[in-house]
Amino acid sequence: MTDIHEPRQTPPTPDIPPAAHPHDVDDGGHAVRLMILAAVVGILGVLGGWPTLVVVLGVVVMIFLHELGHYMAAKWGGMKVTEFFIGFGPKIWSFRRGDTEYGLKAIPAGAYVKIIGMNNLDEIDPADEDLAYRNKSYPKRLLVAVAGSAMHFTQALVLLFVLFAFVGIPGGSLTELEAWNVDEISPDSAADDFGLELGDEILTVDGRSVGNYDDFREMIAELPDADVIMEIDREGEVIDLPVTIGVR
Repeated sequence: MTDIHEPRQTPPTPDIPPAAHPHDVDDGGHAVRLMILAAVVGILGVLGGWPTLVVVLGVVVMIFLHELGHYMAAKWGGMKVTEFFIGFGPKIWSFRRGDTEYGLKAIPAGAYVKIIGMNNLDEIDPADEDLAYRNKSYPKRLLVAVAGSAMHFTQALVLLFVLFAFVGIPGGSLTELEAWNVDEISPDSAADDFGLELGDEILTVDGRSVGNYDDFREMIAELPDADVIMEIDREGEVIDLPVTIGVR
């Protein structure tokens, strides 16, 4: 006798949406953190003006380039970089490209690059062992370690090139310090009290010839609180200007 059973029907599996990646979840605080950061930047601008903002931005860019050096060296060395963030603390904004999450955090006091396997205690996926920092050759690990500092030297060289090529230095020469003219006078300063004017060229101080700004600075440093005659070339006319050297 043969038993005949009806085939079991597998109940339909309900559609369950995939779990959201923790980096894709917005906890509602990103906008608030962004507004706080913008307020801090605004306060710095009000209290310190544009120079303060430029300095802060320059530091942020410098730190970013430092970490970019580590990041590029790690990528070149075949290592897995999981995070590249500017700032610390709560996350404000981020996006993912490949294995790496890039973003901005609330406290702009630094930046960091996260490479898997930076030490032997890091727990990583066995499939990623070949991509870990600890399993790469010594030259590649050394390159990652020094890449940030190398980026600082590169920044210094670029800035020096821009300074000398496009901005210049007093006197207009790298090898010779030449004659110079007064191009700015601060209100209520000693130069303002003396009656110096824009474009004046200082020829002598107390009878001693002034060849360049460094000569002038050294001369007045030797004559604190002294009454001297300053010889000025003002639009081709030589003027004797009695002045009293101040003391700082």
